[in-house]
Amino acid sequence: MFERESLLRLGQIRRRGGHVDKEKSKDMGAEAAALVGALGAERLPKNWLGAVERDDAGLRAFVEDESNEEWQRKAVEVQLALNAVTAEMQELLREQKAA
Repeated sequence: MFERESLLRLGQIRRRGGHVDKEKSKDMGAEAAALVGALGAERLPKNWLGAVERDDAGLRAFVEDESNEEWQRKAVEVQLALNAVTAEMQELLREQKAA
């Protein structure tokens, strides 16, 4: 259900194509990137390339690199945690199907 709702929200944001208010446009972009990160590269490969562009190893390297802005490093750390939770959930689903 989460994926469906996230895809609906992302679709709404993408169809708007931005906003004349720069702050709202930034917020929409941040939300879109977060949704793409949550849904993953498998579901949205072209969106992923524009929003995340890295595998987990690349994301970890970004977080470790202190030349990157602190707020960006924190945002990427959230993405890594989200990737880990998603992987755990997928494993649980596989186990349930196998049982």
